[in-house]
Amino acid sequence: SYHETRAWDVVVMDLDGKIADGTRKPSSEWGLHAGFYRAKPDIGAVVHTHSMYCTVFAVLGREIEPVHYAMLASGVERVPCAPYRTFGTPELAEEAVRVCGEGRAVLLSNHGLVALGGDIGAAFSLAVNLEYTAELQYRALCIGSPRVLSDGQMAAVRRRFASYGQPGGEKGGY
Repeated sequence: SYHETRAWDVVVMDLDGKIADGTRKPSSEWGLHAGFYRAKPDIGAVVHTHSMYCTVFAVLGREIEPVHYAMLASGVERVPCAPYRTFGTPELAEEAVRVCGEGRAVLLSNHGLVALGGDIGAAFSLAVNLEYTAELQYRALCIGSPRVLSDGQMAAVRRRFASYGQPGGEKGGY
């Protein structure tokens, strides 16, 4: 159970799948994580989640739109959705990395979300911000058409984010 996982349950692996430490079976998604570490050497953490609202959009095959500026921490104005591939396969990892592009997040069709960060705190914070944004988008769609921020509005947020937060830290909140 995830709720009973302890430090000694975590399997440490290299990027080729060789176990360096631990006695448990590694996650079926280890290749997904390794694919992002290989493709983006500047990241220090990958968070993969099946959070409710991000997964709703993944099931719809829809991107998360800029209905709130919090999502700009993803590095892109819209979080794209990669086409469906079976979980735990090299094809899933390849598609996820390809569709993510220069961003720091990607939805996996009919599956969930991958969020990237300089460290685990930043990756987790991004996942939380994207879940918040996806929930806002979902709820707004339930009663109408959400106002999506324009490219110009997002550019202004990007400029403000350049000096937002504490010096020397990765932007983790909004």
